[in-house]
Amino acid sequence: MNNQKNIESLSSISKEEVLINFENLPKLNYLILENEAYPGFYEGNYLPIESNYKTKSIFLIIESLNSFHIVRLYRVIFRIKKELGFKCDISPAIVELYNYENKAIRVRLEDLNNIVKIIELLQKEGIKLLKNKKIGKYSSLIHLKKFVQMDFLAEDIYQDRNDKDTHYIALPHVVNIDDFQQINKSVKNNYQLSMFDGARCTILQLNGVKDFARIYSKGGYSMEQLESLKEKFHFQTKVYFDRK
Repeated sequence: MNNQKNIESLSSISKEEVLINFENLPKLNYLILENEAYPGFYEGNYLPIESNYKTKSIFLIIESLNSFHIVRLYRVIFRIKKELGFKCDISPAIVELYNYENKAIRVRLEDLNNIVKIIELLQKEGIKLLKNKKIGKYSSLIHLKKFVQMDFLAEDIYQDRNDKDTHYIALPHVVNIDDFQQINKSVKNNYQLSMFDGARCTILQLNGVKDFARIYSKGGYSMEQLESLKEKFHFQTKVYFDRK
């Protein structure tokens, strides 16, 4: 591991998710959405086996009038995680709802019953959530603000320090989310290693913005496979921008 080439930074992770009402806890009168398990797996003609799914994400939608600066949300989240007696992943998020971007809190944890405790702590911090309403299944762009720790493996290839099944491939071009979705789709359609979930990960560096393909696959990939994926992403990125 080359520590000098490791990356630790606040990031923005963007991807498309299919969202539906979370109905496991009907007594909670708040608008809580959940994602279908990694819709990125479904691009192409193959369906993932259940063991490939990652823990579902839960989105708590914040009232539009209850607007908080991102720094305050981080302070609240850090305090809540310290108070909780169990491990969980909590991040600020932006979720599309009724054609508007809404602030939200993304929660990922093993025991979904612990959502109740998290909501109680958010309320103590003065964060108000939208009241519950029936939302039909729909597709939304999700933007997560998350601190990432990337360990350098090889040129343009990194592994998530806290999730060994997640890797990052540095892209040779700055891409918006529409660009990335087209490039990601092209890689999946032209490569046998298509059973992964891809998202765009953007970080700020001293010399500017850097975009990565965030790759998740249960069990991870070998270095040989990652090198091959890097070649595919770099090639498809070049082809895409040559055509624009």
